[in-house]
Amino acid sequence: MKKLIGISMIGAIVFTSPLVEAEASSFADVTSTHWAYEEINYILEEGIITGYSDGTFRPTETISRSQTAVMLDRALDLDDVTEYREYNDLDESHQNYDAIQRVGEAGVMTGGSDGTFRPTETLTRAQMSAVLTRAFELEADRSVEFKDLNESHWAYEEIAPVVTNYISTGKNDGTYSPSEHVSRAQFSIFMARALNEEFRSSSTNETFYGGDWSFDGISIGDPLEDVQRFHGDPEEILDSEYGFRWYVYHDDWDQYIQYGIEDGIVVAALTPQERWRASGEISKGANKTDVREQYGSPESIIVKDGMRYRIDNGHKDLFSVNDHLVTFYYDTHNDNEVSSVFIIDEAVENAYDQYYPDATGAIRSTYETQIVYLANAIRASHDLDSLERLDDASETALNHSRDMARHNYFSHTNREGLSPFDRMDADGVDYRSAAENLARGQVRPLDAIEGWLNSQNGHREALLGNYSHTGVGIAFDESRNNRPYYTQLYYTLP
Repeated sequence: MKKLIGISMIGAIVFTSPLVEAEASSFADVTSTHWAYEEINYILEEGIITGYSDGTFRPTETISRSQTAVMLDRALDLDDVTEYREYNDLDESHQNYDAIQRVGEAGVMTGGSDGTFRPTETLTRAQMSAVLTRAFELEADRSVEFKDLNESHWAYEEIAPVVTNYISTGKNDGTYSPSEHVSRAQFSIFMARALNEEFRSSSTNETFYGGDWSFDGISIGDPLEDVQRFHGDPEEILDSEYGFRWYVYHDDWDQYIQYGIEDGIVVAALTPQERWRASGEISKGANKTDVREQYGSPESIIVKDGMRYRIDNGHKDLFSVNDHLVTFYYDTHNDNEVSSVFIIDEAVENAYDQYYPDATGAIRSTYETQIVYLANAIRASHDLDSLERLDDASETALNHSRDMARHNYFSHTNREGLSPFDRMDADGVDYRSAAENLARGQVRPLDAIEGWLNSQNGHREALLGNYSHTGVGIAFDESRNNRPYYTQLYYTLP
């Protein structure tokens, strides 16, 4: 049996009536007070879009892909094609056949990999962004951030240019809504802005750019309704030592994030993955040097209940930034790149006038759950399978933590001389290979996990080892300010 020990303190639409040329002011449904009046009038004058024979423009109707092709063909004044493409769902009888062929040859709208063009399919905001980026050869000079959009979205690289060129600004609520369908009025605005910079906006509705901290688009001070609107129901709601509740999201372990909610407001956030953004130049890929160049010298002490506690700045830094306390954790095995980030409202932290948590069953349960969750999130970041927590091994781990806390010692070998593997055997825990990590005095579970990740003495290998199951137990030394003892077992079944 392989044994390893580590120790630490640590929707479609088609036109059904003929189109006619008209003045925008003559449209019964587009008066001078309409929010898109100027842009509709502009692209009408440019001969890009037209109204209906009944004198309406129908600004709220959606735009189909074939209609989009026609408008882009007019706007770009494309040349005739030299070689016609074949589409499974389109032939020469289609009224927009030639325009579709021209935008296809230009590489603006080429159809799907299945050989279709889908002419009646309604254009989405993501598709709109993609075709405008291609049509006008737009480039982005920075990253963009919305509550429902990140770099993993298929159209991110084509959405970013229309945002950074202020053609599309996103929604007022901080979303981009990439799957939302585009209306005739909306397309008029986007096209006008693409053609004429005078119509472009001077700002966007991003949640990160030019703003403050953002965790998956959610910032400190945002309402719980925003979290639930954009992330749904959490996988877990846990108590916290601060009194607020942790709303934990881990539908996929590589998309892990926790939000601290107090009185319906976000007061804290934590993630061991690149799901955060900050003001300034700090973002994913940053390391300790980048962080310190941005924020200066980190805090060296924290005061709780009149006592001063020294902060170990070896693999983490604490900063006070715009009424927030931010802790960066670094991976010393990976060029001190930022590994995890924890942020909390400074007033909330200051109101918590103690260092270690109360030794309650609820907090112990929260800490144990977070150890498992955070370990799985860290493992996901390293492309490793998640660990399943089992009760028998967790009982073994808990008993050891309790024994250490009650008798003030810190060792893999207990007072009876039994190793963790002896204890697993005695408790009937079947395993093929196993390892154990310990930590003492780490103020929160993330500190314990990050300590193991940064260890030089086998903890990292255990945390990131080829194991399938885990057991976790945490106890508090009630005679020493409730100092926590952590025990995590990792093992594979026979």
